[in-house]
Amino acid sequence: MREVKELHVGDEIILWQYRGLNVQGPNGDDGHAGVVIREINRNDEQSLLVKLKGIDDPFELTDEDYFDKLPISFKKAEHFEDCKNNSVHQPNHYQFGQFTAAMIIELVGRTYKSAPVFYHVGNALKYLMRAPRKNGLEDIKKARQSIEFAIECWGK
Repeated sequence: MREVKELHVGDEIILWQYRGLNVQGPNGDDGHAGVVIREINRNDEQSLLVKLKGIDDPFELTDEDYFDKLPISFKKAEHFEDCKNNSVHQPNHYQFGQFTAAMIIELVGRTYKSAPVFYHVGNALKYLMRAPRKNGLEDIKKARQSIEFAIECWGK
């Protein structure tokens, strides 16, 4: 995890967790790339306005979120390429015939104008789709929490 004070306008990042929830990219991969578009200093607390690739509305990034500045190390990128097409990145509980959970989330997500709302709705969908095959009631509760976060972000 980095601190927002290490980043500046124009820096590219990969976001791994936002408000404690894991982030997936448009293809269902872990993390989502974005760019810092504004630095914010409110009451001596720093944050950043970040725009994720493929999502219209920017969102506020704080030190509570988990992210890395790009470019990531070559070793990390090489490891990611090795893993991209295996069961770690495409587990059975995210497969639905010819569709993946990521495809479904991306299609639904395109209808949302707010990046934070889209993020939380996408997480809820992910948990709902995998619940019967992975963590059951625990995933249903996580989905409910994600929907509550989406509701909080709706008017922002």
